Amino acid sequence: MPMDATTMQAPAAWLWFGAWLLTLVAMEGWAALLHAQIWHRWLWPIHRSHHRGRGDVDARPFGAPAPGRWELNDLMPLLHAPVAMALLALGYCGRPGAGSTLLRGAGWGMSAFGVTYLLVHDGVAHGRFVPQWVLRLALQSGYLRRVRSAHCLHHRHGGSPFGLFTGPFVVTRQRQRRAQAAAARRRSAAPQRGCGDATAPARHAPEADALGHHAVDRQAAALALGPPHEA
Repeated sequence: MPMDATTMQAPAAWLWFGAWLLTLVAMEGWAALLHAQIWHRWLWPIHRSHHRGRGDVDARPFGAPAPGRWELNDLMPLLHAPVAMALLALGYCGRPGAGSTLLRGAGWGMSAFGVTYLLVHDGVAHGRFVPQWVLRLALQSGYLRRVRSAHCLHHRHGGSPFGLFTGPFVVTRQRQRRAQAAAARRRSAAPQRGCGDATAPARHAPEADALGHHAVDRQAAALALGPPHEA
């Protein structure tokens, strides 16, 4: 049975979309790894321009720079742009097939991540390049507010979370671990009570037990005899 053009193009479209989505998701992990291991180590002399003056969350919207101010760190995207352009060039100029479809999907996935990162990181988290009304509209989203808050913690402490879009989930997991560790410390510090343990509550002295029993016996005898008769 012959296949029409639409049926023949469907597998290529799904292959392109799969490569696009996989690259888009994987770029978050790759960016977080680069941020932690490269940006904050080898390329810190460049990346430091982005952290300078941003530790105070009360100064402007999350320490945003003055409008129109550029940073040396703004050159960082140039490291990934040639890779995305090369993938697109090979995908469109190469021989048609599954390989070129995968290359095009990967190239567009990297490009989509770069644009989204720019809008969320510089626009939402730092208030750069966007009007204030756009920032207020974006922060109506609970997820974007959490992204901004998590990135604020990174600038405040200079450590985790290093990822942007996964930052809220990393922060939540860190808080859960700290709460579990604190609960474990409280349990280990609490006195362990057991049979024969020195910390077990002391028993009543035999004299006290005897006095208690005598008091109970006197009360029972009084009830049995009833109220005293009047003379």
